Amino acid sequence: MHGQPVSYQFRTGNDELDRLVRRLRITRAAARRYDDKARRLIDEILLLQSRLSQRDVSVLVGLSHQRVYQLRARQRELGLGQGD
Repeated sequence: MHGQPVSYQFRTGNDELDRLVRRLRITRAAARRYDDKARRLIDEILLLQSRLSQRDVSVLVGLSHQRVYQLRARQRELGLGQGD
């Protein structure tokens, strides 16, 4: 169970507040799933675009060129890069 979010239910006595909190929790869970998917897509893009500059890639994926550099370095460390 380590790393898994704790699931619990509660009642505040205010039905509207309870409903809003449930919606918030559902929305945050969906955002985490989409964030994970976005990270995987960025990794795939970095693997495929070995000829583009870091600045060009940063514009394409919406990250800073410094972050693109870090992600490329991580891929190289893992042996995933195609040799920039």
